[in-house]
Amino acid sequence: MMKKGAKVLSFIAILVFLFAIHSLCFVVMARGVGVDSCLFEDQNISKVEDLHSNSYQPKGTNSKIITLLSTFEKGDIVEVYDTGTSGLHVREEPCGVGIGGKFDGDVGMILDGPVYCDVYNWYHIRWSDEDLEGWSAEDLFRKKAFVPSPKFNIDDHVEVCNTGAIGLYVRTDPPELAKKEDGGVFDGYQGVILDGPFYGVPKGTTGLFHFWKVEYDSVKGWCAEGYPGVVDYLKLVINQPPNTPTMLFQLKSDGVTLIPVGSETTENSVTFKCVVSDPDGDQVKLQVELR
Repeated sequence: MMKKGAKVLSFIAILVFLFAIHSLCFVVMARGVGVDSCLFEDQNISKVEDLHSNSYQPKGTNSKIITLLSTFEKGDIVEVYDTGTSGLHVREEPCGVGIGGKFDGDVGMILDGPVYCDVYNWYHIRWSDEDLEGWSAEDLFRKKAFVPSPKFNIDDHVEVCNTGAIGLYVRTDPPELAKKEDGGVFDGYQGVILDGPFYGVPKGTTGLFHFWKVEYDSVKGWCAEGYPGVVDYLKLVINQPPNTPTMLFQLKSDGVTLIPVGSETTENSVTFKCVVSDPDGDQVKLQVELR
């Protein structure tokens, strides 16, 4: 018959063993060996792909939710590396038909993923050097570091410039950055910075740009600040102080009778009038200091 102390030690040993098995499982997943090498307690999982479905709900009293480790997020900038002469395949869909190829140093932006297929995590990527979007396996690209633009701050007033007859496109939220149907502003348009910066590849255009969310009078969305080091499409508007008031008058309560400067009045109220204006077109009001 097992003694009480031995029972306790055996129970602790079993718990340690189970914890070690689960830890090993997640380490294996993190190193890219594939989720199907782990043990699952949910008998309703028929294939590994089930774990990647947003609609998947574990069933049964012993069910556990297994979270797959994702290397990248939407909006991440990535670059191809270590592909040699083979390059990185770009496919129409995960494990699908090839539609292009990229090589070491090519840069793109993550649009979607991961989707698990044929022992790989696949990501939907928009590439910066050509109008190409497609799915690629994650083993041959990595995150690329960049320095966020310091050009503007939230609530800054900006003005569109150097866009010519084409104007500046206003785009949807990142990472999609598609042209808005009602979006298009031209030189002289002014707005206020609401968000940003975001560094990414706009839909339908090559290149990487710093984007800011700007609210104009007629439209609101994300705009490129310009080609880095080449031309600016947005410039900071320095808010100027109001103009000096003109046509100053101090009047009696009837609003007509003038009170000369330095004079006194026995009335309980007086009226002050002047013309105020602002070079930026901002709203201004008259303030009077009584001594």
